[in-house]
Amino acid sequence: MKKILVVEDDRTSRHMLGDFLRAYGYDARVAADGEAGLQMFLDDPPDLCLLDVQLPRKNGLEVAWEIRRTVEGREVPLVFMSAVLTNTTITESERDRFQAEEFLVKPFTMKQLLKLVASTIGPADGGAQANPA
Repeated sequence: MKKILVVEDDRTSRHMLGDFLRAYGYDARVAADGEAGLQMFLDDPPDLCLLDVQLPRKNGLEVAWEIRRTVEGREVPLVFMSAVLTNTTITESERDRFQAEEFLVKPFTMKQLLKLVASTIGPADGGAQANPA
């Protein structure tokens, strides 16, 4: 089962994302702030990390930078989620600097999320991916 770490400070969003990903067969783990997310990553590196940009205690960009400094973190896809940064404000050099696979602009749909997750790490069990309603 593929592991996804969701680091999101908004409680409702955090639980909704975790529950949704688990419903599609992923092992979704959630953290409420950057420091907790980084520690969860270090304790058990996931296959994919979804990071909110604006987080308490350590923002998503700081977490990404620290993840990339680890051996395990060099290959793990990072996806930033943000209502502040948008596709029109992100340049290719910024994407490279943040070492992000993608930016999900809030609000996004669960269908967009599942499509991005499946295209980045594949379906949860390696089989066919179910379509969200």
